[in-house]
Amino acid sequence: MRIEKCLPSDSSVGNSSNKTSLPSRTCALAICFLLPLFIFIVPAVSAQSGVTLESVVLSVNDMHVLRSEVMEMFAGEPVNAERWELYCREMALYKLIEAIAKEEGIVVTQKEVENQVLKMLESEGYSSVEEAPNELRRMLPAYRRQIKRFLERKLVLEKKLMEKVVVLPYEVRNYYDEHLDEFRVEETRRIRMITILPETAADTEAARQAAKQKIEDAKKQLDENPDSFIDIARTKGNGPHSDKGGDWGTKKRGELIPVLDSVAFSLEVGQHSGIIESPSGFHIIKVEERQPAYVQAFKDVSERITRRLTEERYQKLGQEFLDNLLESATIEIYDPGPE
Repeated sequence: MRIEKCLPSDSSVGNSSNKTSLPSRTCALAICFLLPLFIFIVPAVSAQSGVTLESVVLSVNDMHVLRSEVMEMFAGEPVNAERWELYCREMALYKLIEAIAKEEGIVVTQKEVENQVLKMLESEGYSSVEEAPNELRRMLPAYRRQIKRFLERKLVLEKKLMEKVVVLPYEVRNYYDEHLDEFRVEETRRIRMITILPETAADTEAARQAAKQKIEDAKKQLDENPDSFIDIARTKGNGPHSDKGGDWGTKKRGELIPVLDSVAFSLEVGQHSGIIESPSGFHIIKVEERQPAYVQAFKDVSERITRRLTEERYQKLGQEFLDNLLESATIEIYDPGPE
């Protein structure tokens, strides 16, 4: 990338004697070209129809970038030197992508842009442009430009790179073998629990003793008839899920508080615990099902691995493509921005 800073010594902006080389630096601002992440921006004053030397911030391969285009990217934020250089380079990249799109016959339609606008409005709770408040509607022209640039970049990258992204079967298998922990599924247990909490919010000693007496009565009834767990949990319990027969669903290690977790994962299937005291009350746990820990089979995750490796390579190639575009371009800066 050849970047030249062109500042006028008098009225001549393009005087070659005033050109000094700037360090070559890759554009730090790379808009994600796989995920549709858009930034709301405040529109700047429209550029004048005639391109004057005063309105041109830089040129990239003889394509002009206007000051209004750079200022629009600040979205109302304070203008500083670091961002100025960043946004100038990003606008240079936009121009290069735009030229490639034109050369390749890639067109982003107004309908595609409006579809994205509508999605944004719907995410804000509006079903149409007409429903949006004036403040948001004022942002839409600048937002549409950003959407068009994003879609254009996405289409250019897809055309240039998609055929180059190849993930071979042996690479998928190697990834699986080297990352088995990623595909390990932890042991789970389906838990039922009889829970009796103190009846008063104050949780006085008397209320706690009353709750303890109730859980002891429930335990005695359960010992006499182990099949009555669900009925006891529903009729005697007053804690979470009591109305569902104490069904807490499937749990992994660590999802219950420690005093309950350690007991739940020490019981055999069908076995119920003794009385467990916790800070909140008293409990009896039963394990209904157990799914041992296991590693997912390769055939069940191979597609997921292929997608992941494809996305990673696509992003890497995409960034290299964008970097190379800038490196091979000639950029002349006429307005260095703030000091």
